[in-house]
Amino acid sequence: MAKGRSARGAEDGGGSDIPGVDAEVGFAKLQGEDFEYYMQTYSIILGRNSKTSAVDVDLATLGGGMNISRHHARIFYDFPRRRFALEVLGKNGCLVEGVLHVPGTPPIKLDSQDLLQMGDKQFYFLLPSRSFFGGGAPVPRQPSGVSLAAYAGRVGPFDHGILVHDKEVNDDDDDDNDDDGVEDEDEVREAVARNGGKRIRRDLGNEWEEKLGRAGKAGPSQRPGTKVERRLRVDREADNQQLLVLEEKDVISSVATLLSDLCGPGEWMPMEKLHAEVVEEYANAWHHSRVRKYLTSEDWPQIEAKGRPWFGLLKLLRKYPDHFVINIQLKGKMAIRLRNPGRNAMVRRFFLLRLAVSVAALFILVPSATAALVMTRNEEVGSSSSLPSDLYSSGLHYARRSVLAVRSDPLRARADLIRKQVGDHAAVAATYASFARRLKLESSKQTRLFAELARNLSLLVGAHRTLLHRGAPIDEAAVRGFERGVKDRIRAARLLISDAKDSFDNQLKIQKLKDTIFAVNEQLSKAKKAGAFSSLIAAKSIPRSLHCLAMRLMEERIAQSDRYVDPPTPPPELEDPKLYHYAIFSDNVLAASVVVNSAVRNAREPWKHVFHVVTDRMNLGAMQVMFRMKDYSGAHIEVKAVEDYKFLNSSYVPVLRQLESANLQRFYFENKLENATKDTTNMKFRNPKYLSMLNHLRFYLPEMYPKLHRILFLDDDVVVQRDLTGLWKIDMDGKVNGAVETCFGSFHRYAQYMNFSHPLIKEKFNPKACGWAYGMNFFDLDAWRKEKCTEQYHYWQNLNENRTLWKLGTLPPGLITFYSTTKPLDKSWHVLGLGYNPSISMEEINNAAVVHFNGNMKPWLDIAMNQFRRLWTKYVDYDMEFVRQCNFAA
Repeated sequence: MAKGRSARGAEDGGGSDIPGVDAEVGFAKLQGEDFEYYMQTYSIILGRNSKTSAVDVDLATLGGGMNISRHHARIFYDFPRRRFALEVLGKNGCLVEGVLHVPGTPPIKLDSQDLLQMGDKQFYFLLPSRSFFGGGAPVPRQPSGVSLAAYAGRVGPFDHGILVHDKEVNDDDDDDNDDDGVEDEDEVREAVARNGGKRIRRDLGNEWEEKLGRAGKAGPSQRPGTKVERRLRVDREADNQQLLVLEEKDVISSVATLLSDLCGPGEWMPMEKLHAEVVEEYANAWHHSRVRKYLTSEDWPQIEAKGRPWFGLLKLLRKYPDHFVINIQLKGKMAIRLRNPGRNAMVRRFFLLRLAVSVAALFILVPSATAALVMTRNEEVGSSSSLPSDLYSSGLHYARRSVLAVRSDPLRARADLIRKQVGDHAAVAATYASFARRLKLESSKQTRLFAELARNLSLLVGAHRTLLHRGAPIDEAAVRGFERGVKDRIRAARLLISDAKDSFDNQLKIQKLKDTIFAVNEQLSKAKKAGAFSSLIAAKSIPRSLHCLAMRLMEERIAQSDRYVDPPTPPPELEDPKLYHYAIFSDNVLAASVVVNSAVRNAREPWKHVFHVVTDRMNLGAMQVMFRMKDYSGAHIEVKAVEDYKFLNSSYVPVLRQLESANLQRFYFENKLENATKDTTNMKFRNPKYLSMLNHLRFYLPEMYPKLHRILFLDDDVVVQRDLTGLWKIDMDGKVNGAVETCFGSFHRYAQYMNFSHPLIKEKFNPKACGWAYGMNFFDLDAWRKEKCTEQYHYWQNLNENRTLWKLGTLPPGLITFYSTTKPLDKSWHVLGLGYNPSISMEEINNAAVVHFNGNMKPWLDIAMNQFRRLWTKYVDYDMEFVRQCNFAA
């Protein structure tokens, strides 16, 4: 599609059959190879229609491909900057003139003929290159008497009072005459009578015909081609073109009314039936001679119209493709339906707003106009004495134009305000009629009354078209007659609207508000679920550098297998209860090394510390290389796999037995977003790592280390900042678990982790009991054995096989197992939240013995919080060859 072709299409008015007339009216136009869309509102949304959201332009059905988001982009008029702009909404971005723009960037200015690409769809953005109504002379920026938007969901740009073109239209189309002063009176009179008399007589009736006839006979002959004659001829042509468009709109609105009454949403009507209904309903109502040809085929070529009486009507409907969809292949016949009938609500809201603004303007401007009229009346009467009496009595006196005497015409302003009132009430009446049809009211009389009222208002404006033309003279008596007719019809409109509100207006507003709230809540709920799911995916991901490190270490383990073989007899320090023992269960090589590094560097006597690192079989080789390649200041490190503990089997461990359940596997490993995010509560516990045996080893510490009395359990996402031997000096008071409590107010209480609607939970536990956190837990293994905590854990885990007691994870069973056997520790021992809470004070962090990166923003991930990341990275062994090879960021 060439850009030149698109530009010509815009200039030709979208394929109008009438020379010089733009059949389509809109702020701007989107044109592709196979579609055209005229913007009728200040803002449109482009994207993909779905059950939960609707867009103005569905790019998916136009061939935009699968890269189109539900709301992909917004094109709107930027009022402060007086220009059109494009805001990118979809994640895949948009191309404007070949430049990619992504969400979050400022709106992009749009110029006419800019090439846009969204997904696989390319199209041009076009601005109108001239007047919407055609004609050689500039057209006054006045709305037509009746707005098609009231009938078919369209809004003309001039109806809103905004400037679409870059330059304003100059109302003074005869500036070149300013130097000539006042035209000769006889020349004006003869030109008006000879060139404009026929049109004026047709519009104003016999009384004016007689006056104009006398005025025409009184004037002398004048040579053709004078400036006044040319100007009047141009004005007449512009008026005729505007009148033709107005009459066509009357036909279109009638057809739209019939289709909305006789067809449901998406239903088709054969052209034969539509033509018959139109003839029956409106054959006598359309008095316009120029549009009656659309009811017959006599004025059209016999070759095309033969046997098709509806050919003329089809020619008209094809000029308005954004109102109607024509199907030429439906059961071998031509059929038609309304396009996008659901936009009436938006049109109604706009016109109600516009009506309020117009009424306010009326109350403000009418007194000013009246005062101006009184003040200038005497002056006008005095100046009129120089004109012939017959010209003044005909009502065709005119305002003199000169550089020194330029003043506004109060009658013109008054007529314009009345015309605006008529247009607003006609639009509101037509909108109410459409809503009455949509509600299927039992009484169709109300619908007909609204439609007839809108039509009468339009006809009233058409009958007084001369008063509304900028170049025509204006008479006070005519304005008063126009005003009286308008007041009568507006009074009837207000009464009808007041009665109609009792029937459906409030229900419509309430239902629309409920629908909007429901749709927004649905979108918010889905966004929250998608965000939680995305965060879960990010937390589970393995960075490339971390995977590289594990592979490099494993490669070293295979290449140098003899170097990393365990001694046949383990060192006695591994079972010496007099030393300080730590338990670290992890499959993350780098994270485990950071825990050991930080503990050793901050220990006063590192050689007295023993670290028991347990991993899975897949990472065992990498862990062995990591902790054998470096001397950790004399600290003792044991690396084993879960499989080395033979008692951990499905017959003894409930978690291993439950892992064989199909329901549990589907709960954890379901790939569909809808199923994976059905329960957003405790979404973090849906991470499959909580089903890994590595996370449940903490409940088997006495059996794993039978000769030890005390042990400190550390998660792999913690960093040790000071010597921890002080924990071994704490008097546990017979308690099993030493932990920092996390409750404050009503948060982190037992009620948040367990299902207290279950009678067993309700009986055994206090919902207000304070919760604590895993990450740094000091266990008295002797007290553990005495309290038989492992057996308690098995009991409750078996009861929760169907997840009825608590959500999955390791913290709820820990809270249950160590209920009433937990000793609270000072909060400075363990500060949590560095993986999700950015508001933790640095003073609190610096005073902490252990900081815990619990949450999804782990320090080894790209989503980690930068202000806390350095606390972890300073314990990474960047001097190690394998770490350097894998490009870890410092």
